[in-house]
Amino acid sequence: MSKKHEDQLGIVFLEIDGLAGKVLKDAMNLGKAPNMKRWFDCGSHNLIFWDSDLSSQTSAAQAGILHGNNFGIPAFRWYDKEKRDIVVSSSIKDVSQLEKQVSDGKGLLSNGGTARASLLSGDASQVSMTASRVFDVTPDDIKSYYLYFLNPYNMLRLSSLMAWDWVLEKKAAWSQRLRNEEPRINRGGIYFILRSLMTIFLRDFSLFALKRDMHSGVPYIYVTLAGYDEVSHHSGVERPDTLEVLRKLDREFGNLEKVARNAARKYEFVVLSDHGHTQGATFKDRYGEGLEDVVRRFVNGSENKYHVAGYGTKHESAYYIDAAFGNYKFSNSILGQRIRNQLNNNQQYIVGKEEENNIVVLASGNLGLISFTTIEHRLTLEEIMDGFPGLLAGLVEHPGVGFVMINSSLKGAVALGKKGKIYLSTGAVEGANPLGDYSPVTRQNLIRTNTFPNAPDILVVSTYWKDLDEVAAFEQQVASHGGVGGEQSKPFILYPREFQLETERIIGAEAVYKVFKNWTARCKELEIK
Repeated sequence: MSKKHEDQLGIVFLEIDGLAGKVLKDAMNLGKAPNMKRWFDCGSHNLIFWDSDLSSQTSAAQAGILHGNNFGIPAFRWYDKEKRDIVVSSSIKDVSQLEKQVSDGKGLLSNGGTARASLLSGDASQVSMTASRVFDVTPDDIKSYYLYFLNPYNMLRLSSLMAWDWVLEKKAAWSQRLRNEEPRINRGGIYFILRSLMTIFLRDFSLFALKRDMHSGVPYIYVTLAGYDEVSHHSGVERPDTLEVLRKLDREFGNLEKVARNAARKYEFVVLSDHGHTQGATFKDRYGEGLEDVVRRFVNGSENKYHVAGYGTKHESAYYIDAAFGNYKFSNSILGQRIRNQLNNNQQYIVGKEEENNIVVLASGNLGLISFTTIEHRLTLEEIMDGFPGLLAGLVEHPGVGFVMINSSLKGAVALGKKGKIYLSTGAVEGANPLGDYSPVTRQNLIRTNTFPNAPDILVVSTYWKDLDEVAAFEQQVASHGGVGGEQSKPFILYPREFQLETERIIGAEAVYKVFKNWTARCKELEIK
């Protein structure tokens, strides 16, 4: 071992998108994550859970983890009254603007780090397949593409694994139908291709780039591995094909250990998730109507007719595919055009000047956002009670709605439930606390979200059936995230025992950034010495 290898420390951050801490522990016990279990059992790594922000989804999480700032990100998609448009985290244009909004140039990966297959860059010096930096990728950033695709072995292996994954997806879908497994959703069309891109291509290429970074001595590297998240949405949290994706990721971690033996630094591995998932039949499957249909019923009477637009959107993982295609021009091919067309078939509804949608209803998992687009300011509780007298009562009484949050001009933010309400700023409760079954940090997260300039007029959270550990997602997903309720709010960090947390509890992604930033600072200190 060279002296350089002994003296210089590097950190590899491996993000398993969407994996809850509890699911990881279950997978360890089932033998689906043997390498991570070995790290934990032998004492080389510690495992902790942390509390996500209210919107337990990737754009808020990565903005906090990689930039230390996720203020003003209320959900995966939201209506911006100032822009009179919808901002969506699966749009690389919107994500590029979002990074400019949250970045101060001192991100987790600034001063020499790299980002691979991530939504945001963390101010990394080099990126690949990173959505926020697609528009300014340099020739140095795309060298990995050429090295990967010019190797015949890589192409043969990639083609074989993707074809086999198509077979596995079809088998899993048919197995769910034959067993009449519930909940489940439609997995037809070209989803099998999209799945293989997420579980095979993006995984293998990002790990290929990571290994090059390790051989080059990059001090800290952040890689997003989105395959588990993708399959969990369509199959379920701990269904056999979902855990199989996790097993294959864990196997790659064992391979990375071998690479580290001959790397240019002594690398430590930190495995984390940005959020978890909570399973359950969707809101529409349970009640035969979507949240926008419910809103439409309660605002439209004999005298008033309002146009209520729903929340059609691009595929959630579109930003990964768009970033990859944009980097190496795959979108110019016939297959690339077909896939991108499929991703774009379900675009966001047009709002504002081109089409006056009076009310827009958007969703992030079991988090719903209702915005009145023709009114420039955020409506208060009193204004909505006066202008739409049946709306709040109708929402709260719906069996699929757990509580709604709205801002009162007299008492500030208030959460309304079926049997009571809580005034968030004071904590005063009238009747039963509507937040009782949700995460203990839900109240402080709601208070923070209420201060966002782009907070919705009405924020809706689905019912959480605590005894079943289920939510009713406002999107068509078997397992969802983006709101609160269940394991979606409990991601994890598996970290080397030599690293210090310097805090008893980590609440929010911005707190994760502070912990990680201390660790990367340690790398720099050792490098200077």
